[in-house]
Amino acid sequence: MKWKNRGSEFDGYWEEIKNIKAVYLFGAGISGKTVYEKYKDKINIKGFIDNDPQKQGGKHCGLNVYSLDEILLDKSEAIITTVSSEHTKKIVNQAEKAKYRIYDMHTFLPVYSLYNYDELVVTSISYLPTTVCNLNCKCCLNFAPYLRNKEFRKIAVLKRDIDLFFSKVDFLLLLHISGGEPFLYPNLIELFEYLKIEHGKKIGRLETTTNGTVIPKDELCEVLAKLGVIVTLDDYRDAIPGQADKFDKIKEKFDEFGIVYKIQKAEQWIDLLVLQGKDMSNEQAQLHFEQCNVPWQEYRNGKLYLCNYSDYASVAGLYQTQTDEYFDFNSEFNKKELMEFRLGYSQKGYVDFCKKCAGYFNNPNVVKAAEQM
Repeated sequence: MKWKNRGSEFDGYWEEIKNIKAVYLFGAGISGKTVYEKYKDKINIKGFIDNDPQKQGGKHCGLNVYSLDEILLDKSEAIITTVSSEHTKKIVNQAEKAKYRIYDMHTFLPVYSLYNYDELVVTSISYLPTTVCNLNCKCCLNFAPYLRNKEFRKIAVLKRDIDLFFSKVDFLLLLHISGGEPFLYPNLIELFEYLKIEHGKKIGRLETTTNGTVIPKDELCEVLAKLGVIVTLDDYRDAIPGQADKFDKIKEKFDEFGIVYKIQKAEQWIDLLVLQGKDMSNEQAQLHFEQCNVPWQEYRNGKLYLCNYSDYASVAGLYQTQTDEYFDFNSEFNKKELMEFRLGYSQKGYVDFCKKCAGYFNNPNVVKAAEQM
């Protein structure tokens, strides 16, 4: 979105939500637990809603889990989604059909926290300690095949970056360590321990992702289990059959050390690039950006980027990030302006890379997952 009333874009939204007295959290999963633990003393959370029949009738965080049909909201109550962006639209449609007030946590929680408590809350960032990867996937969303100089970022730089971030941000619900392949980063243990020791009280959840082909050392497994880092284990065995035995060994180690993990098996990927560019006006680029609804923003070198994929393309040499496409944490700024930027507002309302990108959601360029160059 294009800034029209910078620093006050959510004044009207706040007027709409400030009198909410109680909420239900839609999504009785890991994200719902993170939100509950952060806000249980600030918001009256009456229970969880979930579409999974196996969860309905049970408990989550000590609260009852209901189906949407089982609850009855009055005018002072609302539903907050705590699910992934891919599922939010369906859930919003469900609630709106029942004529319930429903809000996406990625907007509701930052606005509620800042306007009510002057607390700057960011729901998630993506943080890359390395661009090094042992795979060479054809349509990697980090544009790894185009990278000429893959690097391990210096641990001192990463620590300085994180310190700067938390000098400005009061709480981060999810810090996602990505890559490259994080398990190849030689200082990964030191990074996780630093995050937990120095800033653990400001982080709701630590997560990382591995491509399922790099067997972690015992020392790393011990730290992942001790610190409660949640790992997404990508299953690329169909695309890379020669690595299948490693996937099984990684899973066995995770089970052995008691690591919390979730297996992610994508049947297909999308290809973001339209390298020749698109004949797109600035107004069309703004609409394209708003409809894309990218769920992540990257933080790197003291800067928060409006679109992580545009910055990945810049690092890969496919594009040059513009100065109005990131928020510089080294500068003085208003908390509300940073919150608005994190929620998609900027000077021009899009990134120039939009004119070379097919978009994250509703992308027709479907390709085979993890196909190697």
